[in-house]
Amino acid sequence: MKRIASVLFFFFFCFFAPCFSVCGAEINDLVNEPVRWEGLEVKVRGEIVGDILKGEGGSFWINVSDGESAIGVFLPQKLAKNLEMERWKGGNYLVKGTELMIKGVFNSACAEHGGDLDLHAMEVRLIRESRSIHHPLSFLKVKLALFLFFVALAFFLFTRS
Repeated sequence: MKRIASVLFFFFFCFFAPCFSVCGAEINDLVNEPVRWEGLEVKVRGEIVGDILKGEGGSFWINVSDGESAIGVFLPQKLAKNLEMERWKGGNYLVKGTELMIKGVFNSACAEHGGDLDLHAMEVRLIRESRSIHHPLSFLKVKLALFLFFVALAFFLFTRS
């Protein structure tokens, strides 16, 4: 009986313990339930949005979005120096930002950074480079804009006199 219990115990830790050490999480979950994730190692996947900010001592700050929510990610100097960050771009209207997988420690109220909700990165993996976004011109919107312009112009001319 002890032998069976030992074997079951061994298999439990071999197969299930990794699930408890690093949790895959959606950024939305971290933002909505910060106390649940406090101090845990988590993995998040998302796109860099906005600017990449240089911090003190060679560290960096990035904002990462999963499409629903965004979180500030602190990249310490020892991690940042090993990354090819000059190739990273933050997303905006014209660019889809660099997509990353980030493993780090989640803080709901980081004492080191003024009580902000953040993620301290320990490992970063590039998923996809940034790329341009093409926004085709909608002729329906152009026609509507011209129509409204002429309506406003007519309204202006008739109310002036």
